[in-house]
Amino acid sequence: MSERNNGFERSPQSILELDVTPEKLIGIDRELGKGGIGTFLIPNVLDTYQIQYMQQEIFDPHKVAWRDNHQEYVNGRGMTIKENHTSFALKLHHGDQSLVEQVPAMRALATNIEELIISLSVAFPNLQSWQADEMSLHRYDDEEVGLSYHKDNLQYTGLIAVLTLEGASDFAVKDANGVEYFYPVSEGDLMLTRATDLYPEFGPTGKPINLCPDHAVLNLKSPYRMSFIVRANSQPDRQIPGFEYDNWKQAA
Repeated sequence: MSERNNGFERSPQSILELDVTPEKLIGIDRELGKGGIGTFLIPNVLDTYQIQYMQQEIFDPHKVAWRDNHQEYVNGRGMTIKENHTSFALKLHHGDQSLVEQVPAMRALATNIEELIISLSVAFPNLQSWQADEMSLHRYDDEEVGLSYHKDNLQYTGLIAVLTLEGASDFAVKDANGVEYFYPVSEGDLMLTRATDLYPEFGPTGKPINLCPDHAVLNLKSPYRMSFIVRANSQPDRQIPGFEYDNWKQAA
């Protein structure tokens, strides 16, 4: 997929260049660092044209096959997790890469997000070698709870990127004292959430601490809200419990 601009072909990666200025990053080291809430909003990184460009690919049934992921279960911390969404998830360096090749706009957007996160190594040196392991789509459809409070798995490292590609909702976060904060997000907004090893932090046994804050998708302000999620993985050959990829499964 490419478009012409003044007679030249533009690649998806060029079309989907992120609008991230130094002004939009003011305070990121404080909010994502020790003592910070663990999430940071970068507004309007994509414009209306770029969103429509992405949606053209995402809503093509020959390219994206949505999987029903509505479920409720109790996680390892004893919390009841509600998931009200459909999903599509691809490994970027494992499994059937022909499915990745079918969605060049998604792949290009993941690459641009990866480059942004690596650039943040100025503030967080552990991001220098950050590599996106997966990209996924979650399309939420419940007015109150699209996804209840949870932490992303310990395997996910550095930062987790969540870019809204459709609709609007609240991205809710709890701080260390359980106080809730609500970030209204809409199309084009990028949330960065802290994950394991963003900076060195270990428990008494020497095991890395999961730095991801409890977060949720609440209060949909539209019939649907779709997230595009890009994550790195410290154990890419190990299945994430409760999470399925459309192009890869762990070997038995």
